[in-house]
Amino acid sequence: MNTEFFTLSGVPAVLYGEPAPRVLLCVHGKMGCKEEGEWVARTACPLGWQVLAVDLPEHGARRGHPERLVPWQAVPDLRALIERMMQGADVTADRLRAERTIPTAFGETLEWDYYAHASAHPVQRWTPPTAILCAEHDALVPRADLDAFAARFGAELTAVPDAEHWFHTDAQLAALKTWLQAHLIP
Repeated sequence: MNTEFFTLSGVPAVLYGEPAPRVLLCVHGKMGCKEEGEWVARTACPLGWQVLAVDLPEHGARRGHPERLVPWQAVPDLRALIERMMQGADVTADRLRAERTIPTAFGETLEWDYYAHASAHPVQRWTPPTAILCAEHDALVPRADLDAFAARFGAELTAVPDAEHWFHTDAQLAALKTWLQAHLIP
C-alpha cells in the first residue's frame, strides 16, 4: 500500500493508498496518532479509497509542541460530553469559571476556556451524509445523545453490542471492519 508522510499546513499527516476520487479522514482517539489510520486504510484502500490521517495537537509527532487539543484549535467538541465529565467530577460551571482548571479523579482536567468555547459554539447545522458507529456501553458519549444527534441531522447510527468507548478487542475491531466495508462501497 502506498504511504506518503507529509505536513499539511504544518500538521503532520499521512496519506494511505493509491490516488482515488474519494478520501476518508481518519481521526485518532485520545493519546493516539496518525499512524493508527493504517488499520482503517487496510480496509478502505482496496475498496477504492485513500485514507488521510493527521496528528491532533498534543498527539503523535505534535507531542511537546505548544498547540493544545482544545476546541478552537481542533474539531469542536460536543458540549454534552464536557458537561458529563463536569457532572462526574461534581463540578458546576460557576466553580469551573472561578477556578479556571480543575483536575478530576478520572484523569481529565476540566478547563473553563474549553467549556466556554464549546458552549458558545454548538452544532447548528450538519449537512454531510453521516454514518456513526458507536459502542453499546460507551461511558463517555451516552446513547441518548447519539440518538438525538442522528435524529436531528439524519445520520445513520449503528451500535456495537458489548463494546466500550475505545474499540480494542478482536470482536470490536471485527465489527468496525465489517461496518467500514458496508459503508465504504467501491
